[in-house]
Amino acid sequence: MKILILFFVTSLLLFSQDEPARQNVELPEFVITGRDAFELPTVVKDKPDPISLLNESFLKPNFPLDVIDVDEFSDPLAKNFAKEDSFYFHQGKVDFYLGYNTIPKISSNYFYQFGRSKLSFFADANQLRAYENNSNRFNLSSLVKFDNNFAMDNRYLPGVDLSLTGGYNLDQFRMFASADPTYRRSITSVDGKFNVKNIRSSNFIYSFSAENNYSQISADSFSENLFSVSGLTKFLFPNFEIISSVMFQSQSLDNVFIQNKTNNFLEINSDLGLTLYSLMKIRFGFEFSRVDTNTRFTPTLEATIAIDKGLNAFVKYKPESEFLSVKNILNKNRFFDVNSLGYFFNKKSSYLSFGVKYEYQTMFEVSGGFFSYSSLNYPYFTDVKRKGFFEILNTDASNAGLLLNFHFHPSKFGSLYTELKIEDVRDTANNKVPYNPAFMSKIFYSLSPNEKWKFDVGMKYFSSSYADIKNEVEISGFTNLFINVYYNFANNLEAMIKLNNLLNQKIYFYKDYREEPFDILLGVRYTL
Repeated sequence: MKILILFFVTSLLLFSQDEPARQNVELPEFVITGRDAFELPTVVKDKPDPISLLNESFLKPNFPLDVIDVDEFSDPLAKNFAKEDSFYFHQGKVDFYLGYNTIPKISSNYFYQFGRSKLSFFADANQLRAYENNSNRFNLSSLVKFDNNFAMDNRYLPGVDLSLTGGYNLDQFRMFASADPTYRRSITSVDGKFNVKNIRSSNFIYSFSAENNYSQISADSFSENLFSVSGLTKFLFPNFEIISSVMFQSQSLDNVFIQNKTNNFLEINSDLGLTLYSLMKIRFGFEFSRVDTNTRFTPTLEATIAIDKGLNAFVKYKPESEFLSVKNILNKNRFFDVNSLGYFFNKKSSYLSFGVKYEYQTMFEVSGGFFSYSSLNYPYFTDVKRKGFFEILNTDASNAGLLLNFHFHPSKFGSLYTELKIEDVRDTANNKVPYNPAFMSKIFYSLSPNEKWKFDVGMKYFSSSYADIKNEVEISGFTNLFINVYYNFANNLEAMIKLNNLLNQKIYFYKDYREEPFDILLGVRYTL
């Protein structure tokens, strides 16, 4: 009976959209509203290895440095928890919210495990009323995933993990800060992915993925198909390892100015890793990348060292190449003019980073580091040509900054996650590159004093930035504060109150496009 209830609600999400004119895009979680991004079950962190860097659990310096990714800041929870973690605490759930701006929000998932296989289902729908003229939004998404884990003694695929994923997403909104604020954009995306990997072998690790994404915006006469294939191999020996990876992407693009254009991106990485006295690991190799006739070859080097029990350090020199399809750019800024660009190829030169990480048993961890790189074609958004429709321009610029994380893992005192990022992004004329706040921080604290109650308090802060390369138009900074309260009043029922943007600050990630103001949501959760 419970399963029937869940699938009835999921079907309702997928097929009951009667008023498309009032529907729109869901805001990015926490970054914009602070909602739901930090709903975590209580977990126990695995005990760290005394020399964790040698087991690949050391935090590598993959800092979120994409300059056009204004509203993305490294998520501490994403590093340690997966969406499917809820499987270990319930078989499925349905959340229903009503709020002043949210009318309504429904989220559901269901997990079914049989043998060494698992089926996962997700469905979400969210509708926001217009807090400014024509700012109403709607988002509908669904995902189905199959996972299978083969035993180590399997005759054909020992230790192999296999997964199949299919997803659908619909985003509808209006370009309410453009010259025509009623202009409606509807982004439809269909995804499919196949992955097979073996990471449990003692001498050979491999992974292979094939993925396809199709996106369409009818109002802009735009469609894009992005097919990707990637693979990784890692040969392990007593004192050294050989790592190779390759990624190939093929983009097929149609818009107002381009018909059936194909662009191909290839990236190859190869490294040789040496382990010295079980305390230090050194890797050196190269990266090769190519888009059409645009080619790049660069050496790479990184080293990690165990200073003491739980204390590790790293240094890394690894220039990077980045291929951004139109869908990649839309994920960063949904107000992007899809007819202004086919793709963007960014070369990050002299990419240097170093840092340290300290873990104390299973209680807490602290990590921090420095990064620096430059680019001759540093990308940034601007709407100087067409108000409200952003295009990407580029400039010769450099980026340097600091990143600090503190994670106090779940205990009877609660859990605390904090992140701080300071960076300075300037061009050769000493102007700050648009949409790059100099200071960003995120704090989240959660406490469950008993089995009935749970409280979340979070804050996100962005300092001011500029909307133009001459630094004449400033975007004010903001503090986004939120509180969540949960009360379990029955075995399968939980009441929820969420207060978002408590200070009712005017939040702008892009010029003239205000994000959601203060909202209060009342909700109920039914778990299976």
